[in-house]
Amino acid sequence: MGSRRKSTGGNKDDKFEPEDESSGQRVNRMIYLAMVHPGTFAPWDGLEATVPNAAPLWVIGNRYSSTSLSFSDTNQYRTEEDDDEDDEDSEEEEEKYEDDMLNIMRAQVNAERKIRKLMRINKRKDEEEWKSSSYKLTSLKGKGDAELIRLLFVVASEPFTDERLTKEEWEERKSSTPYQSLPILSRCRKQWGETGAIVRMLARKLLLMGVLNDEHLIVEATYERLRRLQSKNSRAISWVINGEKNKEKLEWAQSQLLHVVLPPALKEWDQLIQKTRGPFIAASGITMADLAIVDFLDQCSSHLMIDTLMSDYMAVIDLITVIKNNPSVRKYSDDRHED
Repeated sequence: MGSRRKSTGGNKDDKFEPEDESSGQRVNRMIYLAMVHPGTFAPWDGLEATVPNAAPLWVIGNRYSSTSLSFSDTNQYRTEEDDDEDDEDSEEEEEKYEDDMLNIMRAQVNAERKIRKLMRINKRKDEEEWKSSSYKLTSLKGKGDAELIRLLFVVASEPFTDERLTKEEWEERKSSTPYQSLPILSRCRKQWGETGAIVRMLARKLLLMGVLNDEHLIVEATYERLRRLQSKNSRAISWVINGEKNKEKLEWAQSQLLHVVLPPALKEWDQLIQKTRGPFIAASGITMADLAIVDFLDQCSSHLMIDTLMSDYMAVIDLITVIKNNPSVRKYSDDRHED
C-alpha cells in the first residue's frame, strides 16, 4: 500500500506514517492509502502536502464525472432495477462523512455506478434498435468484392438492402465513408468497411463458419489463402474479371490464371473437400469458404474458359453445382439476371 505502520506495542491510536524518501523523515498522516478503482487512473493529492515531494494520499480512478451523465432518450429502456438503484443513490448522496476525503471517494464510486447503469440502459436501447433494423450493403454496380457478402446474406436468408452506386455517386460520398473504399456495410446509423472484416464478421454472425473449432480454422485458413492469392495476382485477376480491352494484356492474364494461378488452388480445394467426403470444405455444411471459392471462380469465368481445367477437379465441380442449385442462391441469380 506504500505505507508502514509504526509499531507502538498495539496502541489502538496508532497512525499511518509515510516516509519522505528525500529527507528520510516521517510524515505524520491520519490516512495513507492507495485505492485501485476501474477506469483511467488519475492521481489526487488530497489535502495539501506538508512536505514537498511527499507521496499522494491516494490514487483514485476518475473516468467519468457525475455531472456529465445524461439519461435523455433512454427512459423507455429503464427497468425496475435501474429505478431501485436511483433510490439507493439518492439516499447515499444525502449522507455525508465527517472526513472530506471519504466523501470524495464515495462520489467517485457513485459516478462509476451511474455510468455503468447508463451503459446498461444504452445497451438495451441498441439491442432494440438492432432488432428493428436490417443491414444495408453499399457497393458499385456489378459483382466485385461485394458479391461474396451478398451470397452470405442470401444463403443465410438474412434480409438486406443492396445499394449499388455509379462511379459519380461514389465520388460524392467517398469522403464521408470508412477508409474511403467500397463495399460498405451499415446498420443502425453505423458504417463498417474492408471486405475481409465484413465477410468474417457476417460469417460468424450468420453461422457460416462451420461448427467445430477445427472447421473454423480450416474455413478461416481457406478464405485467407484465397485472399492472399487474389492479392498476389491482383493485376492478372482484375484484367480477366473486368475484360481488359488490350488484347495482349488479356491473353497474358488468361494464361497466368490457367497455367499458374488456378491449378494449385483448385488442387488444394479439391483435396480439402475430399477429406470431408464433400460437397463442402467443412463436413457440417456450407461455409463462407465455399461461397468465396464459388464466387471467385464464377467471376473469373466471365472472360476465361476454365471448363477443361476444371474437369480434373470433380470435387470442386460438385461444390459449384450444389451451391448454384441452392434455392436461395438460384432465386437470387435469377432475379439478378432479370435486373
